[in-house]
Amino acid sequence: AAAFWRRHLAGFDEATPLQIDKRTVSEQVSYGQKSRRLTAADSAALTGLAQRERLTLNTIIQGSWGLLLSRYSGNEEVLFGTTVSGRPADLPHVEQMVGMFINTLPLRLHLTPNRQLLDWLDEVQAQHLEARQFEYSSLADVQSWSEIPAGQPLFDSILVFENYPTVPADPARSLAVSEMEYREQSNYPLALLIVPGAQIELLAIYNRDRFDDAVIDRLLGHLNELLTAIAAQPQSELGELPMLTPAEQNQILVEFNQTAQPGYAEALLHELISAHATSNP
Repeated sequence: AAAFWRRHLAGFDEATPLQIDKRTVSEQVSYGQKSRRLTAADSAALTGLAQRERLTLNTIIQGSWGLLLSRYSGNEEVLFGTTVSGRPADLPHVEQMVGMFINTLPLRLHLTPNRQLLDWLDEVQAQHLEARQFEYSSLADVQSWSEIPAGQPLFDSILVFENYPTVPADPARSLAVSEMEYREQSNYPLALLIVPGAQIELLAIYNRDRFDDAVIDRLLGHLNELLTAIAAQPQSELGELPMLTPAEQNQILVEFNQTAQPGYAEALLHELISAHATSNP
């Protein structure tokens, strides 16, 4: 395990910066929570893409989060935390074991703009499968095997794929639960929870000392756009996938370019020069 994690983390000496956090400190930490749901059409398209390409939906989400972190940080290599069940299928008698085995471990991704998306996602999935052999490693041990100095975090964000089994509603029953809401808290500055379903939910839990509410809204919008683009343009290269929302594109291409100014209709250019020279001999 030590050899694997040393190789996996070699060359990383600081957590991937998001470049959007405030890094202020208050006596009592306050956490915010914001969510966004993909459309049913986009959710179905992502699920279909995963099935056709023999990828897991989790792999596609991990790739999109890594791509977003790369765009935000300006780095071609990023590191973030992922939660693992700690119950590999090849563990003898795993179905008879009781208790929480869940663990949080680092995932390192290398991104270059000219990489073909599907080939890269295959690598992400293969890397994740390789790491599963060592998912029993404690995060403290993994950090000690890394080059990040003691006392500094391995990562500032974690990705949690909540793939829990659900029981379908029975219309014959008179009692039903609706409008269900849940709140969670993370020990990390930013946690992204993914809830699969007919409309995939993106749920961000964040430290308000580090992130403004508006910043998280924008981040979720960018992630939504990336996932939509991945579903619609799976043959693209990584650098071709758009992240800006339609409103941001309009602002940059249209609003920010409204710089036209009225011309001088009262005289020709040479006449203006002559008049200026006459008034300032």
